[in-house]
Amino acid sequence: MPFDVRTVCVDGGVELVVSGEVDLAVAEQFWNAIENAIRPDRPLVLDMQRVSFFGSTGLAVLLRALNKLNQDPAKLVIRSPSPLVMRVLTVTATDQRMTIEDRRDHMEPTEQSLR
Repeated sequence: MPFDVRTVCVDGGVELVVSGEVDLAVAEQFWNAIENAIRPDRPLVLDMQRVSFFGSTGLAVLLRALNKLNQDPAKLVIRSPSPLVMRVLTVTATDQRMTIEDRRDHMEPTEQSLR
């Protein structure tokens, strides 16, 4: 799947939806999307559930964003990371330096989910 990053409005905020392969070839494009989305009054939220490749270059971009956000874990939110992304973040202990959320944490309970 080719790399793509889209800006979407979710719950009154802005979120970047990242999909495909995050590698050296797209690192600058990934960084530019992040840099354009960073706002001092709200966290940067990256939905990464559709990322199919994520290595050291993608990790470097996230660390660069974290530096720009003054190393505040609450300011960088990785929502629904794919298993591959989660593995890279866990192995490098980077998951401890940012907020990891599951999309289900933000869903309203439904009658079906309450049973």
